[in-house]
Amino acid sequence: MQLPPAEANEFVRLHGGAILYAALAAGDVPPGTTVTQLMAMEMQDKIIFRNRLYETPRLFQQYLDAMNPAPTAEERAIVEGFRNFVKDRFFIMKLYKKYAVFMNEEALYGVHGITQPVADLVPDYALPAMVEAVLLPYRGKYVYDGFLVGTNLYFGSSIRGNMNETFKSLKARRGIIESAADHEQTAADGYAEAEREMRHILNSHRRWEEEEDRLDELLDRYPKLADVFDSAVSRLGARAIKKRLKNLQVTGRHFAVFHDSVVAVAPSRGELDQQLQALSFIGQAAHCAIFKV
Repeated sequence: MQLPPAEANEFVRLHGGAILYAALAAGDVPPGTTVTQLMAMEMQDKIIFRNRLYETPRLFQQYLDAMNPAPTAEERAIVEGFRNFVKDRFFIMKLYKKYAVFMNEEALYGVHGITQPVADLVPDYALPAMVEAVLLPYRGKYVYDGFLVGTNLYFGSSIRGNMNETFKSLKARRGIIESAADHEQTAADGYAEAEREMRHILNSHRRWEEEEDRLDELLDRYPKLADVFDSAVSRLGARAIKKRLKNLQVTGRHFAVFHDSVVAVAPSRGELDQQLQALSFIGQAAHCAIFKV
């Protein structure tokens, strides 16, 4: 959940250097101030300096142009990547071994600490925790920039329940974004996101009823999702039918279900497949859910 020491030192040097450049440009610190001296200043002052950097992203390029010695190609790529920062109010939802999961209204981010894990600052019992943070791409990962501005807000069970539902929905639709490349790919691949969202909605009858209008929107926007819809609804129907059959102690048969209807039944999978090939019905056999009891 934190960077290796060599990477942590590199990040602090490059990102701290950019903050220092912004502070020097604004006249906030005297000439000759070093990154080490800057990092030792009061937190509220460092946050002011850091905000200047994000309020004027062109400072990243000016910082690169002013670096002495000149940055290597690798260092230049890292600092240029900082311009793809995500500054927002987040909820820290999960603390996994690999990273902490930050959630805003649009996405989930897998976030690494720099010199210490996020869990050292926000323990598991305090989740979900609301923080203001800046996430930065760094060497194929997302890190927070070293400054977490937290709140002491307590969330009741109803609000926590809504947050968890949002977390589950975002995870199903978009997954956890672990890098800037993931972010770009997810944004570009609207169809894949819509497919994940549809599968998530159709994983329970309750969600289907609650989000029927959203399903219509997805189908209108992506007509090819009709096949996904048929398959997902068939799996949902098969789940309920299989449960009822087990309660009736039915055994030794293979079933094919399309939506909420059994369209074929046979003692073996081979015979079931033959029935489906010969069967003509509204829908496609490929979108049937098949199970054995």
